[in-house]
Amino acid sequence: MSDSSRFVDHKELLKCKFCGITEEETTLLQKCPMCFAIFCPNCGYSFGGRQFCSKSCANYFYFGEGDEEE
Repeated sequence: MSDSSRFVDHKELLKCKFCGITEEETTLLQKCPMCFAIFCPNCGYSFGGRQFCSKSCANYFYFGEGDEEE
């Protein structure tokens, strides 16, 4: 295993899906529990005590698509 594999390439840094801020610029990046998109606190959506990347992910997390009728 080479020593260079221990370091992260700048191209592979995590970054906000919406504004592009990288983990090098902020340590507050989060992962959406629904779609796993990476987002920063400024771009995120708070609902029910959780952080999501968007209102649609928050709604789907809590309300889903409704009950399926057979």
